[in-house]
Amino acid sequence: MSPIRARCFFLDCARHRNTRGMYIEQSPKKNWPLGILLAFVLLYLPNLGVREFRTGEAVAATVAWEMCRNGDFLSTTVYGRHVDAFPLASWLISATSLFERPNEWTARLPSALAILGIAAMAGFVAARANGHLAGAVAAGMVLTAPVCLSAGVQAGSDAVFAFIIVAAWFSWYRLGRIEKRWSLAWTASLLLVAVAAFGWGARAFLYFYFPLFFLRRPLRFSVRSRTWGHFVGLAVAAIVIGSWLFKAPHQVFFPWEVLVFERLPRSTTGYFTHLLGFPIECALFLFPWPLLAWPGFCAAFRPLERTPVLCRYLRVLSIPLFLLVWLLPDLSPKALLPLIGPLAVLTGVHYPILVRRYHRKLERLHHYLAVSALYAGGVGLTFAVFHATGLLVIDGLQWRTWSSSVLLVAVATGTALYQTRHLDAARPFWVRLLVSITALRLIFLAVYPPVHSVLHGRRRTIGTELAAAVPAGATVYKHVARRLVSECFYMDRPVREVRGIQDIPASERQTAVLFVLDGARYPILDLNNRNWRPCSAAVDLRTRAAVRLSSTPPGKRGLFHVTKAFRTPSTADDAAVVRMYRGELRPPDERLPAAPPPPDAVAPGP
Repeated sequence: MSPIRARCFFLDCARHRNTRGMYIEQSPKKNWPLGILLAFVLLYLPNLGVREFRTGEAVAATVAWEMCRNGDFLSTTVYGRHVDAFPLASWLISATSLFERPNEWTARLPSALAILGIAAMAGFVAARANGHLAGAVAAGMVLTAPVCLSAGVQAGSDAVFAFIIVAAWFSWYRLGRIEKRWSLAWTASLLLVAVAAFGWGARAFLYFYFPLFFLRRPLRFSVRSRTWGHFVGLAVAAIVIGSWLFKAPHQVFFPWEVLVFERLPRSTTGYFTHLLGFPIECALFLFPWPLLAWPGFCAAFRPLERTPVLCRYLRVLSIPLFLLVWLLPDLSPKALLPLIGPLAVLTGVHYPILVRRYHRKLERLHHYLAVSALYAGGVGLTFAVFHATGLLVIDGLQWRTWSSSVLLVAVATGTALYQTRHLDAARPFWVRLLVSITALRLIFLAVYPPVHSVLHGRRRTIGTELAAAVPAGATVYKHVARRLVSECFYMDRPVREVRGIQDIPASERQTAVLFVLDGARYPILDLNNRNWRPCSAAVDLRTRAAVRLSSTPPGKRGLFHVTKAFRTPSTADDAAVVRMYRGELRPPDERLPAAPPPPDAVAPGP
């Protein structure tokens, strides 16, 4: 590809004005998916594995690793104990980790790929409905929506579940309405819903079926559901899920944490606050796309729709589910992540009309975003210069991480500067909007994850400190009541949770050395046969990392130093302290006799 073509990657869609002075954007060429793929790489992959695991991510990664070690891919266990989790995310993490121990990058890759899959499906459906311009806008909306930017860089099943549900909705419409094969449409979509149930349980069927009840002719549910494919799909889904639950009897399937009957009476004030604030949160989770998505729900635009049945179908998918999640308490807008697919298609289909009518107002939106990216990049480059010259040194920030972050910030700032200085260039509005959002995202990825990991990362430090005296490959028996999933994951040692000496395998009770993770007091495990001593410093889990600015210590470079300080509460709490202990087996002549068992109870006489 020549430099000129590389510079105008998806840009042959040059805009122009017709003879009446009306703004029109021409359709891009067929290579626009390459530009969307480039945007995905820039938006999701930089510094994907820098931030340490949160608790939910560590649970998914630990379950995946124990599945690979035990060879049991149906049981969800953490350190040998069953946990209420769904296996789909752990299966995908195992696959992307090549069935080895996961890391931050491989654990989060399935979520990022799921967002790319949603963007591809939305782009394909919108392009078939209203041309390549609609497809490019729909795919760009999926990639740049804040809710997708958040879910796509977290290990878990949210993004994967949304991808499968969107695929089921689009398959149902494509195979049924377009190709007139309703039996195949029901079978294929229900098989996808059954797969989604491995990630979210019974909620998969609720998300798929609930909007369909509100469809009108020619897609009325009561008419279209009376096909043999619908019943075959339900039967196959029931067999698959029933076999799974039979093989994994402890698996949860109805995780109804959001039932109004359970939560509403406890916090009525919080529920009304949720009702008032939920729409605002949804708008922020999609910003700036709500400013472009409203025509899909405006009655004035409906006579201009080229595919009215598809648009009505997408609106019916969006509105009932939004109202349902809105009325259920304690739910985040992330619960509406599957709606990003239908909403993106509606936005793309109506985009040519919207940009034709409101081009001048939309230009202001792009200008504000470009200027924001320029200012953010300028601040980032200023701190980079301070760090390079020694005026302000961030302790622990490695040169390789710093140089790559500076490069990303410089590229994003230069792009934002070009955008602000060439507002009247012959580029389509959607391209410039996508570039401005990408520049803002690049600056965030270049600055926040590495700096936050250096100055606020605590779990990795705790895991490294606790496992420092444990040989590689030695099993650690966790006797403390706290979960400590992230901390134990970063110990990089096999961990098994025990409640007493009876939980330790008989073959390992006579090993020379045992390592036990316990609280402030010595472990009450095999006290008669072992001598216990601490082999790590006591770690107070209430300690929090904080940023401290100080003058440069003697012997170090720089004028000011930004360091990580730890704040521990002044009051002592043994329940919040964990420590690693080493138990060495006593010689036979030094072992204490075991306590006699309690006498059997004597049955009372008649």
